[in-house]
Amino acid sequence: MSQTSAKKSWVFLLVNSALAGLALGGFGLALWASSNGNVEAAAFWRNVAMTSFGLFLVYALPRLAQSLFLAGTTWLPFHIPWLGVMYGALIVVVAGSAFVTGNNLFYLLLAVLAATLIVSILANRLNLTRLNLDLIAPQHVFAAEPAQLDITLTNFRRLLPAFSLTLSL
Repeated sequence: MSQTSAKKSWVFLLVNSALAGLALGGFGLALWASSNGNVEAAAFWRNVAMTSFGLFLVYALPRLAQSLFLAGTTWLPFHIPWLGVMYGALIVVVAGSAFVTGNNLFYLLLAVLAATLIVSILANRLNLTRLNLDLIAPQHVFAAEPAQLDITLTNFRRLLPAFSLTLSL
């Protein structure tokens, strides 16, 4: 690791630590001010916490996602598209807003977003279970000659069909 790379890593760590500390400290001060009945101070510290949390996400999330991508995500049994990552970030932001403000509408929105995510994951898993893909090649295949392959997709479920599937080579 070069010296400038190490310096950038330390700066990244310090900035993220400061933003995370400011977010947690602002959240704690907002709770303290709210419990003491000081509404203006609670609103101010809530805004400080939300702003620093948003800056933390904007500053840290792309670099952390890039590090995760470079490290390889072979431990995941599926591919998460970029829109799915953004949806997850939206859930985190709404959850943070719900916990900081205590607004029931944010909790309702969080429940709807989380339920939609869970239903989409379960529907995807259910759609792809008990499928068998067979690729049948002819007995003799020669180099630089076209060959016809037969693809057979078999659904072993008795009740539910498989839908929205695309097969291609």
